[in-house]
Amino acid sequence: MRALLVFALLLIAPAPAFAQIEDPIFKLDENESLLHISATETREVDQDLLMASLRIEVEDADNKKVQNDINTAMAKALDKTKKFKNVKAITRQYNVHSYDKNGGKKNLPRRIVWKGQQSLTLKSKNADELLELAGEIQAAGFVMGGLNYTLSPEVAAKIQDEMLEAALKKLTARAQRAAKALGKSKAELKEINAQGNHRPQPVYAQRGMVQMEMSAPAKMAAPVASPGETTLTMNVSAKALLR
Repeated sequence: MRALLVFALLLIAPAPAFAQIEDPIFKLDENESLLHISATETREVDQDLLMASLRIEVEDADNKKVQNDINTAMAKALDKTKKFKNVKAITRQYNVHSYDKNGGKKNLPRRIVWKGQQSLTLKSKNADELLELAGEIQAAGFVMGGLNYTLSPEVAAKIQDEMLEAALKKLTARAQRAAKALGKSKAELKEINAQGNHRPQPVYAQRGMVQMEMSAPAKMAAPVASPGETTLTMNVSAKALLR
């Protein structure tokens, strides 16, 4: 008898919470329809921000001399940047380490030397100023590690906002056309989801990364660079209520 009572209680017990979830389609009124639509906007945007990465490298048997030479060279480089008001200079990684110049070979005595380097990043929307400054710093003994154009964050955000607006207009037009085709008079966008991204495509100096491993000569020409384009993409999806 007890078993029969338990079984009866199970039959009248409420269903689990997950079973009570209703499909939104079944909540629609008789004259309403739900349309899932999406649109993608893609634009090629001219790159506007030039960046250069330079580094000073010093090697000597005396670690104090290595560090002093790096500090002196970087101080002079930063001093040069003061006359270029439109160029932002940022110091980067600084490291010093020792190694055996003879490579640990058994038939050769150990020859411990110290090697250190520090890098400097230059950023500017004024290419002429940055390239002139980079040339001066190269002439002072720095080597170029990289020179490339990219799209500045503020321009990317502005263009993506414009792309979002364009995509929403497309979705609205599509929803209205669908409503008309179904004999309905109104369309509203619901649950809009937007995802923007961009794929940087930097154009390096002379169509390739500048990579020099020797000290710059006393007199040298300034580096050159040509801007390219960055691809921006905006994906927007929505549910449109047609009635």
